[in-house]
Amino acid sequence: MDITQQRIALFNRHYPNQLSIEINDLQRQKETGTLVRIVYNLLDGPTNET
Repeated sequence: MDITQQRIALFNRHYPNQLSIEINDLQRQKETGTLVRIVYNLLDGPTNET
């Protein structure tokens, strides 16, 4: 996981759009798993203009 954090930090230093990652362990009765969410902001500022 350390290499992934280093790559994200490097990306965020060189590009204006920010990248982040969230990792959550899931447990539901007898089922388990891991949810990995990668968030990349495509737009800067609000998107609802009136």
